[in-house]
Amino acid sequence: MKDKDLKQIRQKLGFNTKEMSEILGTPYRTYQDWELGNGRIPGICEVAIECLLTCKKA
Repeated sequence: MKDKDLKQIRQKLGFNTKEMSEILGTPYRTYQDWELGNGRIPGICEVAIECLLTCKKA
């Protein structure tokens, strides 16, 4: 998952950055870094994000 994808997914889900970081149990600044392309998004967070997308569709 790329930083641009992450931002688009968050917006599609209707969350702001603070809400998304809280949902993922990640520090706000760390989440911001992921969206800015600074640092790698851990696989477990990618899985959680995919689950959020799946739940949103249902």
